[in-house]
Amino acid sequence: MKLKYLFRAVFNDGTELSQLPDDTNPNGPGSSFTYLLDEEKKHGGIAAFSLEGEGTTASVNLKDGTFAINGVVFGAHAQDWEPTDLRLIYFREVKQHIYGGEIVGSETSRHFIGWQYTDPAGRNRQQTIFIT
Repeated sequence: MKLKYLFRAVFNDGTELSQLPDDTNPNGPGSSFTYLLDEEKKHGGIAAFSLEGEGTTASVNLKDGTFAINGVVFGAHAQDWEPTDLRLIYFREVKQHIYGGEIVGSETSRHFIGWQYTDPAGRNRQQTIFIT
């Protein structure tokens, strides 16, 4: 399956990582995202994460909780919210086509990016956006 958007991560130490077009892990088995998770530990966390493709760039800043689409920055949270310890959310929504009990095709319909954190009361809080 050819990916419509490829990710790019900027780590807290300034190091960057771009997803490989074939979605493989350059250090062994697994996907590019598996590699990203390993690298995240080495570089002190992810500062920003973006999806790039088809003339569109969508990103999330894990320092201040803002999002951007093609350079237009916006917030999607309460006015008085102060970000702390934001963690990355990234996933693809995939539709599979099944015929006679076999998967005959699949397509990614939406890509989600965002952040999550645990509030002082112990509740998990999240905010995501998606691109199609």
